Amino acid sequence: GNVPLLPQWLGGIIGAVAFASLTQGSNAQGDLGRTMGMRLVGLVQVVTSINSELRILGKAATVGGLIFDKFMILDRKHRVKDKFVAVCKFAYDKVARTAEDIQDDMKGDDNGRDDRSRRDRPPRRDDRRDDDRRDRPLPRRDFDGDDNRRRGPRRDVDDDRRGRPPRRDRVEQDDRREARYRRR
Repeated sequence: GNVPLLPQWLGGIIGAVAFASLTQGSNAQGDLGRTMGMRLVGLVQVVTSINSELRILGKAATVGGLIFDKFMILDRKHRVKDKFVAVCKFAYDKVARTAEDIQDDMKGDDNGRDDRSRRDRPPRRDDRRDDDRRDRPLPRRDFDGDDNRRRGPRRDVDDDRRGRPPRRDRVEQDDRREARYRRR
């Protein structure tokens, strides 16, 4: 993590000094620190020698940039990041809920209610009525807010949809030509 009061470079220096002081001890902790330091130095030397021969870091950066671009295009098209975040949030909530249930079971403090028994039992009659009401489509309403089910359709409103709509792809000249051909 970051300490907001200290800049990163200062934190790095403090960490290096702490590690160096760890290696100065003449006990098991000092031996462990020196061994870790030798391993890290050896790893850095091997990586730099491989990179100087094969130029892997430049190629890896190019390939990584291309892969990142493809992922961004895929994300713009299909919103992969949003779906991934939603799945992670769902999994986290599920784990947190399970952990909370386990902790409540361990404490034995259910405050007079048992969530599992309430979830496992079939819904009560009132619950079913609410579910049916929720699944039913809303009633259609007129433009003035009256309910059509009570009075039926309004008779004073002229419904233009009953008649056939006029053709708009023809011109008046075409109609005249057609009338001439019918006369012949």
